[in-house]
Amino acid sequence: MMGNLIFFLKLDFLFIFYYTFFMRNLEFIIVITTTDKKEEAERLTTEVLRERLAACAHIIEIESFYWWKGQLERSKEYRVEFKTKLTLLEVLKNKLKSIHSYEVPEIVALPLIDGGEEYFKWLENETLKN
Repeated sequence: MMGNLIFFLKLDFLFIFYYTFFMRNLEFIIVITTTDKKEEAERLTTEVLRERLAACAHIIEIESFYWWKGQLERSKEYRVEFKTKLTLLEVLKNKLKSIHSYEVPEIVALPLIDGGEEYFKWLENETLKN
């Protein structure tokens, strides 16, 4: 009985540790998508920024390798990285899905677990209030 109690106390401690050091910092994220045309990358960026779903974005030319419909593909693409708030993730994902030309667009989010306080304040101030 005492062993079970100690086990659950350890679980509580681990949860508190995890939340304190990881989840509390999960306020800001990078959302990534790709497209095969620079013009589309610029259009996606402009539409998202106009609605303040992100504070800024980077467009980077990349070489992609991937499986598509049973074939190994290789192509030049443009990766768009949006800096935004976690609270805007669902709205941003829906926006990207609605305006993206790909049948199955890549839309992934990564946490920004640390960074400059001034930068995070800027991100907060330049994005949609929700």
